[in-house]
Amino acid sequence: VAYDVLKHETEVKVKSEKFNTFLSDISSEIIKFIHDNRTSNLDGNEYIELYDSLKPLKVKYLLLISNEVYINDGVLRIAEFFEETSNGLKERHGYGYDIAKIFLQELFLYTIALFLKKKKYDSVGEMLEKTYFNANGYRGLEADSYNMFYSGSEQRMLDKVMSAKDGQNYICGTAAY
Repeated sequence: VAYDVLKHETEVKVKSEKFNTFLSDISSEIIKFIHDNRTSNLDGNEYIELYDSLKPLKVKYLLLISNEVYINDGVLRIAEFFEETSNGLKERHGYGYDIAKIFLQELFLYTIALFLKKKKYDSVGEMLEKTYFNANGYRGLEADSYNMFYSGSEQRMLDKVMSAKDGQNYICGTAAY
């Protein structure tokens, strides 16, 4: 596994650089996903398939952050990954954007859950208390909280297609999925 280098590398700087590169690669894949999926013409099954296509990337991310313990400033790097990726989601049209926004929110929640599972409460605190900077159009960077990762209205379509898939009226389609 490519991430084993984080366990076995002795040079702190090299580990940190590799961790940053791995995070950057995942961020690039999310942004590429938006560019490749600008359509707004999908039926429910196609929408779910598009959403499903991100599962391998989710697994890749979870494997990477499970190695965060080998990086001195891993939590900070992960927080920066979320901020930079969120600010990289510029194209706000098409289902690719909607799904990427939902996906980023899910990754954030998975990160918090993983830290809680490992009883890394300081890491949870760092992620939740950090001031993130949101690139908000003409206003430039604005101080924000982790709320900037909330997908909100982008989630409506997924909720709708998940409810229609099995005839249920879910409050949250992603949670039912």
